[in-house]
Amino acid sequence: MPLHVAILTMSGYGHVNPFLPIAAEHVRRGDRVTFAVGERFGDEVRAAGAEFLPYGEDLMARRRDVTPTPAAVQTFFASMRGDVRAAIGQILATSPDVVIYDSLLQLFGIGEVGEMPVPRVALSPTFAFPDGVTARELFSRMAFPAGGKLGAAFPSVVADLDTVFRAEPVTLVTIPKSYQPGGDSFDARYRFVGPSLRDEALGDFPLPAADGRPRIFVSLGTVAWEQADFYRAVFAALASRDWQAVVSTGRTDLATIGPVPSNVIARPHVPQLAVLRQTDVFVTHGGMNSTMEGLRLGVPLVVAPRMADQFMNAARVQELGLGRSLAEVEQTPEALLDAIESVLADGACRRRVAAMQAEMIEAGGAVAAVDAVHDYVGALVTA
Repeated sequence: MPLHVAILTMSGYGHVNPFLPIAAEHVRRGDRVTFAVGERFGDEVRAAGAEFLPYGEDLMARRRDVTPTPAAVQTFFASMRGDVRAAIGQILATSPDVVIYDSLLQLFGIGEVGEMPVPRVALSPTFAFPDGVTARELFSRMAFPAGGKLGAAFPSVVADLDTVFRAEPVTLVTIPKSYQPGGDSFDARYRFVGPSLRDEALGDFPLPAADGRPRIFVSLGTVAWEQADFYRAVFAALASRDWQAVVSTGRTDLATIGPVPSNVIARPHVPQLAVLRQTDVFVTHGGMNSTMEGLRLGVPLVVAPRMADQFMNAARVQELGLGRSLAEVEQTPEALLDAIESVLADGACRRRVAAMQAEMIEAGGAVAAVDAVHDYVGALVTA
């Protein structure tokens, strides 16, 4: 039977992107989808066919003005919690049959998501959270360097969190089980559906035709602030080799980096999925979204983490032989070149990436996620 599905997540790309293919698959099956998120994502939500329910202020716009002090970060999270709590009321007023929500909302102190009086499905956009793990335990495994906007103050936020994650009867995880450390220890509530990707075209992005040279793509995602030193090292490394390269500079002003090498296309924003489909090595910050996109498209990784679960991804990628980690070394032109060249030359790495890609396809992505939601709600109706 058609469902009314509500989706609730935080207003950051790493949180929103895993939900969009699931929303589109629900719509494809004739379900009504109400998608609650910040204003920035209205176009993406509507493109998925969902009804857009905007709430609060855009998460990244708010973060841009945050200074790395405990008081400012506490205010930031308090405001976010208030916005989400208000959104819960708006969602419930639409009378959904089921709500799919971001698991991290529980750990950020919004326990109300686990108390909504409707069938609930949790979705983790990163590693799976064990049932009963506390916010302090979870975030103690993550790194927030003091140079970041939130990094210096984040420990004070974690210290104040006494929240515990409780798995829902259906808890979706958008990574493959073999990528999850201790994946076999999670019970049947956890559905490792793996990532699913949106359709994305190059549009007017000027990617040159393939000419046999290796193609390198570099991006630090949507969160990293000024990273001019890193991009100078990237430009120096790329300029020394006869490769085709695309560099997404994100929030770093290109003028502060220096001249762009002749074999590099540098833009603040890049159609990542379209470029990845024509890439040989992906140099990434290791956000889970980017990590999964690269592996799902069969691209080996060089991970240069900046914060949070990115360090965990860097370690996991190297442990599984899916690329190289630059977490423990100075990210110089020499280190970048060594990592990229070693991955390009490593046929065994490419075979392991291909095997991981096959596992992701087998896991089912958005189709498997929506199957799980329909089966869960259907069983409740017939019980």
